[in-house]
Parts: sequence; structure tokens; C-alpha cells
Amino acid sequence: MKFKELTLGFPDSEIEFNRKPEIFDRAFYDPKEYIDKLSDFNNPKAILIGRKGVGKTAYSAKIRREFNSYSKGKSVRIDLSSIPYVSFSKISNIKGDVDGAQRHLHSWNILLIFEILSNLDIEEIAGNKNNFKKLKKLYKELGFSSDLTQNVLLASKKQFKVRFFNQEIDLTHDPKGPGESISFSNIIDMSKYIQKLFQTLEIQSPLILMIDGVDDVLRVKKQTRDVLAGLVRSTFNLNEDSYKYHNLVKLLIMIRDDIIKTINDPDFNKIIESTSYKLNWYDKDGKSDLLHLLNLRFQLSAQLKSVNVTNDPLAIWNKFFPVRIDSKSINSWEYFLEHTMYRPRDVLQFINRFAEDYPNAEKIQINEFKDELKKYSQNYFIGEMNNELSGFISDDLIQELPSILQDLSSNSFSYAEFSEAVDNSLVEDVNKKHLLSILFDLGYIGMLRDVKKRNPNTRKIESKTYVNFKHKDTRLKLDLSNRLLIHKGLFSALNI
Repeated sequence: MKFKELTLGFPDSEIEFNRKPEIFDRAFYDPKEYIDKLSDFNNPKAILIGRKGVGKTAYSAKIRREFNSYSKGKSVRIDLSSIPYVSFSKISNIKGDVDGAQRHLHSWNILLIFEILSNLDIEEIAGNKNNFKKLKKLYKELGFSSDLTQNVLLASKKQFKVRFFNQEIDLTHDPKGPGESISFSNIIDMSKYIQKLFQTLEIQSPLILMIDGVDDVLRVKKQTRDVLAGLVRSTFNLNEDSYKYHNLVKLLIMIRDDIIKTINDPDFNKIIESTSYKLNWYDKDGKSDLLHLLNLRFQLSAQLKSVNVTNDPLAIWNKFFPVRIDSKSINSWEYFLEHTMYRPRDVLQFINRFAEDYPNAEKIQINEFKDELKKYSQNYFIGEMNNELSGFISDDLIQELPSILQDLSSNSFSYAEFSEAVDNSLVEDVNKKHLLSILFDLGYIGMLRDVKKRNPNTRKIESKTYVNFKHKDTRLKLDLSNRLLIHKGLFSALNI
């Protein structure tokens, strides 16, 4: 079989979900069965955390596919990628030095409850239908539309507050019934009123709102991340209210772990621990989950369906690639993984390169394999690093970083050597410990650890050196006294 005949699908799950849903269904893999747990209205888990490229959007798409295609209810994606976070920070009228979630909690309550109501009809309400009508009328009076971005821009304008606060709003929804009006003095009053009515609805038609596209918060000033803290707290509160007051509604958030770590708010760690799952493809033996996912992709091609991958998971991989790259015992699959961040996107990008560069090849030779690994480093891997760093360090430092890393040894280096390389760069006033910490947390810089253990046979203390990267072991803490090393995926891009 030739590479051009392979059907692997798309590295971008949202494109695949929209264009080839049948492929998406057949090749989706959920090793820890998060889909059922996140979709369970009785399960408090509502946040999926993972680094860039691990498949959070794929999970969002799968839940929508399950709900919308198999009549389980309704699931809607809320894309925050175009939210004007700077404008959002203007909505709050809380006075004083209030930081964290509380500053924007009530703004999110108002906006998210409207998102819920805009996907419901009165027939789906088993509780107080009059309160549903009042809420619909209120949002109509507010001028809200189905576009969340436009609603944020509207609520951020000064005229919005002047018009709706300290003035009566007519909520009469029945011309024959008694008139009703309400006035609010601030955002908090409005939020509490809306939330109180929402609690009485008893929504009976299952509805899941998927909140995705949060990465763009990194493009704005650091203080606007309080907006994100408010979002997480608001979704937590609304989910708890929905469970308590019998609303079949659940809000799920897909978010990067490095963004979550920027939020500092009371009880935030408790919320994360009790309501989140972490998506990570590095399993105990380092390869089986990713390999299983890849085999599902391989077997989308009719010619490969009959290949038995149960007894030999590498059976298909070895048809196309060398069994081993060198004389060492490591196979080519493991050799390749050591140049990746153990993400589905990494694997698909690499194999798609062969379909482009060797479309008529049936088997790749060792030198061709290594050449493509170099291109993978130069054309993909370093770009992924730059994208992940965006928002955490300045653009100038991102541009200068390859030169900094090139000054370091490909074997190992000390913090003092790293510090000297930064000092020799064209960027001034760099917080070197902060930069190294970010590179370490993202997995682009690793650490050598000497662990001493007593040999049970000789009773002597022996030392063994371990190579540790945080994308493999998230529990690792950076120790500046240890020797450091650069991820192999960067070697060709940096020419080291």
C-alpha cells in the first residue's frame, strides 16, 4: 500500500468533525472514558484540562456528535476565540480593589444564562414558565442577540449601564396580565435576579454547552485573566445550581493547563481538583494509547482493516517504517516519540509529511525517516513551541529564543550556562528563572536527576541518572541545581 492511499483524517478535529464526521466517529479514541463522565449530569466533572494539541477540541466535538446525532439531547459549542477580553473587563462596575473571579463572576452569570435560554423553548421548561418568559423578555430589553461577542461589546458600553441601571425595565409578557417592572442598581443586582429566576425553571431537555477557544485570553494584558477566573467560577456555580434545582443543563470548559495555572483565586484549586480531568497521552509504557489511536486511523483504509494489531500493535507501523533506526534496541516508533510531545497532532503531522513527500512509496528507508524527522523539527515542532509560548513571554524573546538555545550544549547544561546565554542575547531585562520555568513546564527543557539507591545484592549505595521531562511526568518540579537538557524535537530546528 502506498502512502498516498492512506486515509488518516485531519489533524484538526473541528475540521474533521464538520467535513468527515464518519471518519471522526470511527477514529475517535477515549482511553480513560472521559466522554461518558463529562456528559453525565450527575457527575460534577466539567473541565477538561490539557496542553495544546492533546485533543480537547476533539472531545468537545465528540460530545456534540454523541448528543446531537443520537437524540440524547442538545449540545452547543461556545467559541470564545473572538471574545473581546479587553471590552469584557469594562463590564464590571464593582468598585474598589476586587480581583480574581469575583470581579467578573456576575457578568459571566448574565451572559451564560442567556446562552442557555437562547437554546431552549418553553416546552422544555417543567417549572415556572412565567419566569422563563420574564427572562426572555429581560434579555430582549437588554438588546442581547445570539452572538456572544456582540453581547460583550454591548454590555461594555457606558450607555448600557446608563440605560438599564437605576431605571425601571418593563417585564410584562402577557398583555392581559398584570404589569411588572424591575430596576437594578448594578451588575450584581441584575445577576442575582436572573440567577434566582433561572433556578425555578426545571429544564427537562438535556443541554450541554461546550466552552472552547479560551486560548485567546493570552493575547491580552495579564490583568484581564480575571475574566477567565470569573468564567470558571460562574460555570461551577451554574452547574451546581442546575444539579440542585433539577435543571438538565451542564457547562463544560476545555482549557489549556498552562492557562489554568495563571489563575489565582480563593478556592480555585479545590474547584479544579473536584471538577476537572487532565488529558494526557503519555501512559505507563509511554506509547500504547497513542499507538492504539494511530492504528484506528490506519484502519480507516480498507487495505489495513484486516491487519491484526492486537498481538502486535506495531504491525501496521512496521509495514511503512523501518523496524529499527540504529543498532540500539529501541524501535522506530519509540525513536520517533522521543522527538514529540506525545500528542495525537504530533503523530498525524509526521505521517502526513510522508504522504506529501513520498506519495508513491510503500516502505520508508532509515535515511528517509531521519530526513523527515529533521523537517518535522524545522517546520512543525519549533513552531508549536513558539505558539505555546505566545502570551507567556514577549514576542521579541520568542524570536530570540532559538539563538539562546543554540548557545547551549545538546547534551546538558547548567542554569548558569542558560543564564549566560540569555545575557548574551539581544533581549534585555529577561527574568531568566521565569523563562526557564516556562520552558520546563511546557516540556521543551528537561532535567537530569541523579537518584541514589542501595543495591539489595551488594548493599552499596549506587547512583543512577534519569532523564525527566514534564510532558511525561506532570509532577516534576524544576530544580536549578540539576543539569538541564533540550528536547530532541528541537535539535534539527536549532541545528545542534
